[in-house]
Amino acid sequence: MENKQKTDKKRGKYSKKKGKMSLSNARKMLSIELKDLRLKAREIRFVAAFCMTWDQQRAYEMAGYRTTKRGSAASAASRLLNSVNVSTAIQRYVSKAVEPYKDRLNLMLLEVWYKRAFYDISVFYNLDGKRKELDEIPEEWRVCIDGIDIKRYGKEPEKNYDIKWELCSRPEALKEIRTVLEMAIGKDQMNDMPGDEKDRIQMILNREYKKLGIKREIIPFEPLKKAE
Repeated sequence: MENKQKTDKKRGKYSKKKGKMSLSNARKMLSIELKDLRLKAREIRFVAAFCMTWDQQRAYEMAGYRTTKRGSAASAASRLLNSVNVSTAIQRYVSKAVEPYKDRLNLMLLEVWYKRAFYDISVFYNLDGKRKELDEIPEEWRVCIDGIDIKRYGKEPEKNYDIKWELCSRPEALKEIRTVLEMAIGKDQMNDMPGDEKDRIQMILNREYKKLGIKREIIPFEPLKKAE
């Protein structure tokens, strides 16, 4: 009984100290079902603090954990994040937080994969076959660039350098967007839609824009043509 009272006093101190999160505030902030996870009080505070700061070491301290060695908080916080119950609680909170924006986020994801699967090469190359500079490529199409290699040379490397970029794989992007859409609307339904695969994906994206009240449409990119 005496040990329990000492423990309760310690827990009380954590919530009163500056920067420490109280258990009641942690539960209020999360507002998710946690009973089945059987988390300890400090674990609940850690989950809440991590979801608020996304800083594992800071969350560890806000939860009321104590460490004796420098840097041990970071490693201890990593172990907590790898705990199945703690990671499940974080996933539940994130799922709840993004739920109101789920449709719009899915649409944004589809837009990115659409661009990566069907980009026109003239967005990235000039008519003479030379690569465009990064600042010449429209920002919305830069999602198609997977890698950038910077080579510096000379006595002033901060001024003298070449930048080379690598485009994404269109077949891989098409595979990804096909998988997402088949899961969303069903493989059979997608196969029954008119037109080729690109037309079907455009149709689905335009339908989602309309459903969300977004006044825009996916319009096929018109490639540059040589002057006759």
